[in-house]
Amino acid sequence: MKHQTTSFQSRMINKSLKKMIHGLFSDGLKLEKLRKDDFPEPGPLARKRCHIEKIETEEFSGHWIYPKKKDYGKTILYCHGGAYVSGPSLLHWRVLSHIALSGNYRILMINYPKAPEHPYPAALNAVYSAYRHLLENTVSDDIILMGDSAGGGLALALSMKLRDDNQSLPSRQILLSPWLNLAMDNEDTPKQSELDNMLALPGLADAAGFYRGKEDPRHPYISPLFGSLEGLPPTLLMIGTLDLLLPDCRDFRSKAEAASLDLTYEEWDDMFHVWMLNIPYIPEASEAVSRILDWLN
Repeated sequence: MKHQTTSFQSRMINKSLKKMIHGLFSDGLKLEKLRKDDFPEPGPLARKRCHIEKIETEEFSGHWIYPKKKDYGKTILYCHGGAYVSGPSLLHWRVLSHIALSGNYRILMINYPKAPEHPYPAALNAVYSAYRHLLENTVSDDIILMGDSAGGGLALALSMKLRDDNQSLPSRQILLSPWLNLAMDNEDTPKQSELDNMLALPGLADAAGFYRGKEDPRHPYISPLFGSLEGLPPTLLMIGTLDLLLPDCRDFRSKAEAASLDLTYEEWDDMFHVWMLNIPYIPEASEAVSRILDWLN
């Protein structure tokens, strides 16, 4: 999407990513340091804004986030990002509490098992169980799948597995800067990586190896770019033009057209990886979240 100008706040945050995060990926994955920013419990702002309720079962754990008046509409099952090895972050709690209030949604964010301690299929099994749990009291037409980065790929893999298992599919799915190809073999990715101040190929390759274990990186439930898109629900995909993952998202757009998937695809000029989580720090994040809510409505 075109903007008259990229905001000063966005330019400053993008510049800071080079110093704060890029080094965690540029020379291989620095897992311990990456996990220092994990925020497994909701922050004070999310608790102030919304009702928070922890849920733990034998199959999955997570948190409910919904308006305190409890007069909510549809349900969002959210898969957070973090390269399958970390997360969620404080930014996740902030943006989800904003969406819950602004859109009157009930949100279930799953704290799925992380690699390398828990490689594939642990994360997929957890979100699959969470979705089946939702179906016990919620019709599938009232469920929306949503995820960012690795969580975007996980949400898409979940849709594929639900379809393959002849389960009821969610009404819609939202993929935010999704990581769709853990093989990292797109010929355009190395050049694109030069624009990314956040992610880097060496660290992503490490994270991909941790997650897939001994499985083929092109397995469609690991890299959903290589899976069939037939019969999947209407999809919104947002990606920034400074994101290392852009080439694979463009390939996904081409596959979606060939499969006649109902896809709303948005490339945001001069935006970095998961910029939409940075609400209220940059106006482009607020704009993106507004677009998400408009698309859902």
